[in-house]
Amino acid sequence: MRAPHATRHGMCDHGAINEPPRNEAQTGTAPSHRRATARVPQHDSRPGFDYSRSNFSDWNRGDPVASHFFNALSLFFPAGEKFFIHSVKCFSARVTDPVTAAAVRTFVSQEASHSNEHRRYLEAMVRQGYKIDALDIRMFARPLASVSPAWRLAMTVAMEHFTASLSRSLLEAGCVDGDTSLTRLWHWHACEELEHQSVALDVYRQTVGTGARAYWLRVAAAVRVSWNFLPRLTANFAALLAHDLRLPRVVCYLKALSYLWGRPGVFSVLAPDFIAYFRPSFHPGTRWGSDQALIAAVRSELEIAHAA
Repeated sequence: MRAPHATRHGMCDHGAINEPPRNEAQTGTAPSHRRATARVPQHDSRPGFDYSRSNFSDWNRGDPVASHFFNALSLFFPAGEKFFIHSVKCFSARVTDPVTAAAVRTFVSQEASHSNEHRRYLEAMVRQGYKIDALDIRMFARPLASVSPAWRLAMTVAMEHFTASLSRSLLEAGCVDGDTSLTRLWHWHACEELEHQSVALDVYRQTVGTGARAYWLRVAAAVRVSWNFLPRLTANFAALLAHDLRLPRVVCYLKALSYLWGRPGVFSVLAPDFIAYFRPSFHPGTRWGSDQALIAAVRSELEIAHAA
C-alpha cells in the first residue's frame, strides 16, 4: 500500500479517505466501548508539581538508566501532545455521537495539561545543565500540512495506544518510584492516558471508518510511527546517559539495552500490546474494567501523597 501521507493536504482537508461516518451497527463498535469514553472525568485533576529539588540524573529508584529512559520520553510530550490535539480536533466537527464529542473535549484538556507539564519538566532539566535543544524530536516537527489529516489521526491512534500500554505497565509494575514530584507526575500522566485511551480510536472509527482501507491506514501509520520513534527515543536515551556517565560507557549502554529489550524489559513487556494493535477488531475499551480499578487505586495514593 502506498503511504497516504505522500501528498500535501490542507490542515484539516479530509479527502484522504472519503468514507462517510458510520453508525454503530455498521461499525460493530460495542456499546461497552462507547461507555468507556463516557467515563473520562470532566475535571482537571492536576496536583502540584515542583521540580526545583529534583535530581534528574537518578530520580527513579536511584538508577540513571531508569531515570533517563523516562527523561527521554518526556522530550516528546510537549510537541507530541499538541500534535495529538490537532489531529483529533481536525475531525471533531464530524463526530455526531455526543458521548465521543464530550470525550474529545476532555481529551484536548488533558493532553494540553500534559504538554504544559512536560514543558516545565524539561525547563527544569535545562536549568540543571542538560542540552535538551540538541536532542532529536523531529518526528513531530514536520509541517502539519505535509501529511493528510487521516494519516495524522492514524498516527495519533497508534501513539495513544503505545502510550496507554506503557502507562498501564508503569502503574502495574511500579517501575517509576523515587523523587516525589517526578513520580507523581508520571503516575498522574499515566492515569489520564488510560482514561482517554479510546478517544482517538473512537474518533477514527466514526470519521475515517472501519473498513479495509481504514484498517490498513491504521496499520501503516503504526509501523511508520514505530520506525520513526524508536530510533529517536533510543538516541536521546543514550545522549542523556552520556551526560551522566557513572559507569564505563560500554557497561552503561549494556544496562540500557537490557532495560529496553531484556526479559523483562520495557519493549519485551509491551510486545503483546503492540501485536494486539494489529487485529482488525482491536479496541482498548475491552480492558476498561481492570484499567478503571488500577486508575482508582493510583489516584487514591496520589491524593494521599498530595495531602501529606
